[in-house]
Amino acid sequence: MAAKSERGAALKRWHRRLGVLAALFVILLAFTGFALNHASALQLDRLVIRSPQVLSWYGIDLPERIDGFALNGRWLSRVADGLFLDDRQVATCRSELVGAIAFDDQLAVACQRELLLFTAEGLLVDRIDPTYRLPVPVQALGLAQGRLVLRVRDRLLRVLPEAPEFIPLQSDAVAWSRPEPLPGSLVETLAPFAAGDDLTLERLVLDLHSGRLLGIRGVWLMDAVAVAMVVLALTGLMAWRRGMRGMR
Repeated sequence: MAAKSERGAALKRWHRRLGVLAALFVILLAFTGFALNHASALQLDRLVIRSPQVLSWYGIDLPERIDGFALNGRWLSRVADGLFLDDRQVATCRSELVGAIAFDDQLAVACQRELLLFTAEGLLVDRIDPTYRLPVPVQALGLAQGRLVLRVRDRLLRVLPEAPEFIPLQSDAVAWSRPEPLPGSLVETLAPFAAGDDLTLERLVLDLHSGRLLGIRGVWLMDAVAVAMVVLALTGLMAWRRGMRGMR
């Protein structure tokens, strides 16, 4: 009888310990499962993760240096496909950024296949591409006598953006915009955008729910939790049966 009593007490102790451990994961599974069931209503697919710590969990390396163009105390840069005026995205550009200039209370930005015009505050006014006869690939953007100048295939073209029109130019007096490294604080702010928009809160919650956030170890951990739940159910039934026998 004493041996059975000791085995019963040991079973209860392990049941309680396993129950406390499993309860933590059950709570996690319940919350993440609820969130996934209502992902559309919660707009989890629209919330992009920008946390450097979370990005590092996915093995995403962020750039330590970003080059941009200085514009009267502000910076114009391209991170992924986004064009940023300081830390604010103002447009997109799917080709390499080659120049940016402030002129006549406007901002001109040249990518290899696009010329974009902004107000001084960063509002997009016009986007000129090959559809509007923009010669490509654009190699550089500059100013000559207050006029925009493009270098395309080593030819110089004066830009009349109103038309738009591109007139061959013979001049050596062009002030070309040149890239410079962004300040460290701005790099720290913009670097997470280099990861793109693929990592959403919905994916993070899904990976938490499945354990994939920790890789194969996380999957095995969630499998172990499932086994623990089965063991809890079996030991609970065993304890219940012992209790019922004791009542007879």
